[in-house]
Formats: sequence, C-alpha cells, structure tokens
Amino acid sequence: EQVVNGPLTPIGTDAVPARTLPPIPRLLSTSEIDSKSGTSSNSSSSSQQQHPESSKLTGLRDVYVRGGAVAFAKAVRENKGVLFTDTTWRDAHQSLLATRVRTKDIMTIAPATGSIMRNAFSIENWGGATFDVALRFLRECPWDRLEEMREAVPHIPFQMLLRGANA
Repeated sequence: EQVVNGPLTPIGTDAVPARTLPPIPRLLSTSEIDSKSGTSSNSSSSSQQQHPESSKLTGLRDVYVRGGAVAFAKAVRENKGVLFTDTTWRDAHQSLLATRVRTKDIMTIAPATGSIMRNAFSIENWGGATFDVALRFLRECPWDRLEEMREAVPHIPFQMLLRGANA
C-alpha cells in the first residue's frame, strides 16, 4: 500500500493520513467563460483577442485590487479549499529548462495557465536568476516580461522567490 501523505512506519500518534482528494481544476471553454461573463467571444479588443479567457475571469488579485490587503486576507482565511501556488513560470524556467524560457513561450501558455489556475493563491513567476537571465541571455527587458505576464493573467496574484546568497 502506498500512502502519499504519511509514513508507512508507525509514528507516535494515532492520527491516520487524510484520504481527502482536492478538486482538480479544469480548463474552461470559451463558451463557458462567455456565459459566465455575459459577453460575446467576438471581442474587438486586441488584448481580449490575444487572451480571451484571462480577461473575463476573476480571482484573488481582483479581490486585492478592489478591496485591498484586508479584503485579500479575509478571502484567503475564508477559503474552504486548498490554495495552490503554481511555480511553473519560475521553477521550470530555472530548474528544468536551463533558464532559457522566453517571454513569448510563457505568453503561449498564459491563457491555459490563467484558466486552469484561476482559483490559485498565486503564480510564482519571478526570482532567483530570472532578472539576470532575461537581460544577459534572452536579451529581453525583465520589466516588459512582467508587464506582459500581468496583462495576460490579470486575475491571479504574482509572487517572487526571494532568498539570500547561496553558501
């Protein structure tokens, strides 16, 4: 028997591992997004044509923008589910793909990320070597990169990995 969230050997408690499975988000279709927002998918805005899904969804960043830090903290505390932070935009870039993920590559997956992770706590998209790599190796402006990410996924909070020097 494999136990995902607990050891197989006895421990100093009678507690058993949880058997609860968190809900798995699914990608919304354009028609589902249109019906929720009451809009047509034939939008004239170039931003909405480029990223039609992300411009119609709402998330925790919208709570923060409308109500500030107090409203954001209240929404987080009142959430009954699991709040995820997706680290793909930073960690895959740094660890898996040798720090060579271009902004245009992230923009390609941004609509899917924005839809699937619409209820996420945050997307970790910055930190470690991302600033240095954007300038030195990718020949991109790191500030433009952040702006494009925010435009593509406006409803999910962004966060960065911040650490001291490696020793």
